[in-house]
Order: sequence, then structure tokens, then C-alpha cells
Amino acid sequence: MSTYIAQYPRAPTHLVPFLAFLLLLAVGVGGVTLGVHALKHPESAAIRQCLNDKGEIQIFRSFDAERFYRVCEINPGKFGFQTVDKDGNEITAFSRLTGAWKDTINYLSRFGTRYKGPVPWMKP
Repeated sequence: MSTYIAQYPRAPTHLVPFLAFLLLLAVGVGGVTLGVHALKHPESAAIRQCLNDKGEIQIFRSFDAERFYRVCEINPGKFGFQTVDKDGNEITAFSRLTGAWKDTINYLSRFGTRYKGPVPWMKP
């Protein structure tokens, strides 16, 4: 007498990370739709997590009012920022040079000014 064992093909495991990535893009952080470009910067995930957990400590708006820069303190003394367009789509996220406050502010001051108003992608 022989025993028959049914074997089923394995589910494709390469789809799981891809689907998780798509979900991450769709969900976003703080009302922001996440972008692909930021993935090339190693600290982008930490910046997103920082913004999600603590929120931004400062917002800059570009001189043409098309982009917003959400600054957060990733670790004590290390800052990063997420660039978002006026529709709430992430463009990039990274730390400038050493990530020091002075480096971050000097860099962002070339593109815009500090902003205290409401962000257009967050509807009241």
C-alpha cells in the first residue's frame, strides 16, 4: 500500500514585499502620499517615522508656494526633512550634510521661508 501526499505550489513570496511597498505608497504619513524618489535616501524611512510619531518641528514653504518642507528631529541633534508638493505628494526625504540644524536651515533657506499657515493637502 502506498501513501499519496498532495503537494501544493508555494505562494509567490516575491509579491509580499511589492504589495507592502504599494500599500506604503497609498497610505502615506500625515496625509502625504509617499513617493518613490525618497527611497534612494537611506534616512527617508526614519524621517517618515519621525514625522508620523512626532510631527514636524518646522515647516518651510518654497518661494513659488509649490512645495513644502517638513522638518523633524530624527535623533537628538540630527534633523531631516520631507519635501511635499501642494497636493500632498512626497517628492523626497533626506538629511542635508551632517543633519545638524544649521545645515538643514541653511539649505532650506535657499528654496523658501519658514511657514506657519495651514498646509493645503490637509483639509479642515
